[in-house]
Amino acid sequence: MPAAPLLLSAATSLFATTWLLAAAPFSVAVEPSGFTVQSDGKAVTITQVVPGKPADQAKLTPGMRILRIESPERTFARGPIEQLGQTDLHDALIATWDEPLLLFVGNTREDGRYIGLKRDEPRPDEEFPGFPLPPEKRARLSLLQQQRHEARRLRELHRTPREKPGLELRHQSEAWVKGGQLRSVDGGGFTGLWIHPELTLDARCPDRLEKVVLNGPGKGLPRTFQPATDSASTGQDFTFDLPLWSVRDLTRACASGKSSLAVTLRAELSCKDEPVLQQSLPVKLSLLRPRIS
Repeated sequence: MPAAPLLLSAATSLFATTWLLAAAPFSVAVEPSGFTVQSDGKAVTITQVVPGKPADQAKLTPGMRILRIESPERTFARGPIEQLGQTDLHDALIATWDEPLLLFVGNTREDGRYIGLKRDEPRPDEEFPGFPLPPEKRARLSLLQQQRHEARRLRELHRTPREKPGLELRHQSEAWVKGGQLRSVDGGGFTGLWIHPELTLDARCPDRLEKVVLNGPGKGLPRTFQPATDSASTGQDFTFDLPLWSVRDLTRACASGKSSLAVTLRAELSCKDEPVLQQSLPVKLSLLRPRIS
């Protein structure tokens, strides 16, 4: 046989095979709405309706022909419904919780009518599981869902990071010593027995500040700091003094040649709807000796 007829015969066979595959009917079960359709490349026909499901309640019946999907609108399903493949047809027939499945059904466009089906199962807590969705999953969303997904993505992108609970202890206390004896204290005060450094506790919360509890070895501890009862403040500075070192401690430190005294306080910050923050707060008292001229 000449080469040309062989090529023609092969092309004809390939075309026939492709046409048969394209025309092979397939079924799609739309589980959320409770109906099944069959597509043969020329028409999409309802073949089964589950009693009690939205399709049954909307009066869909086997034998009805779906001429067009009005909503939800999806990019991949804009062509004639008869030309949709199995996956596209299935996804195009899924209603969303905000967009009923609106079908135009009938034997011809002249005698067609609209039927709407709503989802009857509870709305999920997360509309977009795995957010943000990869491009291939976003492409399967309806246009309305795509708009909401993009709006949420932009909000997340520009959202200010949520502030974390935080504690900071500010102080600068210096004891002036001469001849092994305490003369004065900068950043605090003293009595005949105790040195009282002045401390400022800066407490910050993402939401409402409830309280700060301060513990440690000094006298007057534990001590609780709270904002005013009617306050909705997210933070506050608490300024106070504590008798943290005895004058005897200072005298001994000077005798041993030390240049400072230190103690560590422990604080617990309670913020509304947050775990209690526990933090160690070191406090230092510098020992200064005047220069001898």
